[in-house]
Amino acid sequence: MINLLLSLSSSDSKSVVGLSDSALFEHSYSSISQCISSMSCDMTDYRFILSELQSVFMKYYPKTDIYSFQTDTTPITKPFSAKLAERQYVNVPNNVIYGNKSLDIGYNYSYINLGYTPSEDGSRWSLPLSIERVLPDSDAITTALAQISCLMTDESLPFGHAKQISSVADSGYFTPRYLAALVEKYDNVVPIFRSRHGSKVWQKAEI
Repeated sequence: MINLLLSLSSSDSKSVVGLSDSALFEHSYSSISQCISSMSCDMTDYRFILSELQSVFMKYYPKTDIYSFQTDTTPITKPFSAKLAERQYVNVPNNVIYGNKSLDIGYNYSYINLGYTPSEDGSRWSLPLSIERVLPDSDAITTALAQISCLMTDESLPFGHAKQISSVADSGYFTPRYLAALVEKYDNVVPIFRSRHGSKVWQKAEI
């Protein structure tokens, strides 16, 4: 805790990440765990941490009734952690070594981020609202829909009563199962997708 306070005192950074510039900032797990264990609340509870982060984000987020959800799935490789439960094959698209398959062993995590573009300096932020592991018996689309449902029904968050929410996702989510679930369930959600070249889109047949 003392080291954290010293870092705060010696740095004029305007973000938490900027604390790493301080010579007094310790890059060790022990300093982080000691700081967490000294707090009165149970910071080991993931749901509690997520709820607190969401409260901080929305407290400083500009007052508006239009939001943007950014949905994506990110692999985390753990090829040498044999004792970790429920590891699975994950896609590693940046594996460019010739002859290697773009696969590894680890976990897939589904992210729902809140897009933010401040008008003052034009910088862009992507604030994590929900992070869930894609379980072996599930998939990215099912997980993302469950995350969005939690965000939309949480009364402590403004999304359920927002005027409009643009739900942005890449081509992997451009499927009828994902699109129909958003359009049919939420009146204020506008899906925006990146589609692959040559993708076919049909209008609903008039019968």
